[in-house]
Amino acid sequence: MKKLLVILSLIFVWYMFSDTGDKIEQKIVNKVEQNEVVTQHHVAAHSNSSSTNTKTSHNTHNHIKQKAHNEESQVKEYKGKSISELFASFYETTGIYALTNPQDDVMTSEPDPKNARLMTHFEQTWGRIIMFAIVFLLFYLAIAKGFEPLLLLPIAFGGLLANIPMADMSGPHGMLGVIYNMGLANEFFPLLIFMGVGAMTDFGPLLANPKTALLGGAAQFGIFGSLVGAVLLGFDLREASAISIIGGADGPTSIFIANRLAPEMLGAIAVAAYSYMALVPVIQPP
Repeated sequence: MKKLLVILSLIFVWYMFSDTGDKIEQKIVNKVEQNEVVTQHHVAAHSNSSSTNTKTSHNTHNHIKQKAHNEESQVKEYKGKSISELFASFYETTGIYALTNPQDDVMTSEPDPKNARLMTHFEQTWGRIIMFAIVFLLFYLAIAKGFEPLLLLPIAFGGLLANIPMADMSGPHGMLGVIYNMGLANEFFPLLIFMGVGAMTDFGPLLANPKTALLGGAAQFGIFGSLVGAVLLGFDLREASAISIIGGADGPTSIFIANRLAPEMLGAIAVAAYSYMALVPVIQPP
């Protein structure tokens, strides 16, 4: 009986262990199969990703090739030119060509681009030529005749630079435009001019003959006379006021008032004020 119980116990134990082993083996097999499935999914995903990357890379390469081809097609093929053609091409880039061949789309050169406007054909051709003649006349009077060179030379140089075709000297990035925005737009230069004029003024003749102080009062007649004349010529009151200050024989004040009341006329007013003051010795020799 004991032997039978021992045998049955051994059989039960063997059965239990054999069943557990089968389960463990089955679990191991299942785990391996799951790993194989996951591996296959990863391989498939990697393959799809590689395929996508390959397609993307291929498309990018094709796009780059197409872009390069388009750029090459847009680049004009170099053609040799004869000496006469080279000179003709060079001539078209000069100011002489711009003076003799006015264009319809040329804008005025202004320190503030918002104030720019289309130039007429007269302004591009004969207008500039007339200004060049005036400029060289001022150079002659300042250098050869010695008429107020401190006034006429800067005016002449400014007029010369402002009227050079295609140079854009008066534009926001040109030399004259930079100077304007740096000192005239903020009214700094008129203050310097006032101080400079005051430092250079010789009051000896006035102190020697005090009656000449009455000539300062006569400037008021020039101011009001110029105001009435400018209004009669069609200028509005602000423009006429800026113009009339020239009658006071005071250049810095003319610049200051013009910058406040009629900034679009500042250049013309400054040139007129300083030119006529410099040319006083012509009208009234010392």
